Amino acid sequence: LRDANDRKFRVMGNASMMSDTHAHAICFIPPKDTDTIDGSQYSHNGRMTQFVLTPEITTIESYAFRGSALRKINLGASAVTKIEMGAFSFCMYLQSKIHLPPKLRILPRSCFTNSTVKTVVFNPELIGIEPLALSNTSMEELSITNTIHYLGTSFCANNSHLTRVDLSASVHISIIPAFSFSECKTLTRIRLPPNLTNIDEGAFEGCGKLESVEFHPPKRR
Repeated sequence: LRDANDRKFRVMGNASMMSDTHAHAICFIPPKDTDTIDGSQYSHNGRMTQFVLTPEITTIESYAFRGSALRKINLGASAVTKIEMGAFSFCMYLQSKIHLPPKLRILPRSCFTNSTVKTVVFNPELIGIEPLALSNTSMEELSITNTIHYLGTSFCANNSHLTRVDLSASVHISIIPAFSFSECKTLTRIRLPPNLTNIDEGAFEGCGKLESVEFHPPKRR
């Protein structure tokens, strides 16, 4: 099998049919000399349901899997250090729980926007979440770890299933950016960062069911 750039790929199995509109499901395994998944390389690929990130792969470029039929990818066990904008956007079959790569530092803009991800497990090396990275997903709860230093505008907006957010461990975050949780219509509870100083415009716009906001600033000596 060859991809759009005429590079050979191994294929595993000829698994179950995805639906009447898709051909047989396929698992892609890139050759060992591949270190980068090129931009838009598998965008809108309707046959690929599983992708194996080999130990050599360190970079996933912009829109690499955008709109594809991808269901399963081993990000949490990979050597990936960089993911670019929109790499998994509009992946409407993606596995519900995603473990981020251990060495990933930045979750990029629009990374999982409009995907079916329900849970993202953050790695200890992650320091930033860029705009729209987790917007329009199927997330139900969100807990930000104490390693995160900044959040981007609308990073978690328009999540219609989100009910709880916990930022209480986020000691480095002092600002909740504009429209961070806008139109999260099912959000009922949030715990704010202890060192919070600013909540920007529209951060909770459209959160009509929000009923509990907890804020516990550090005690002054």
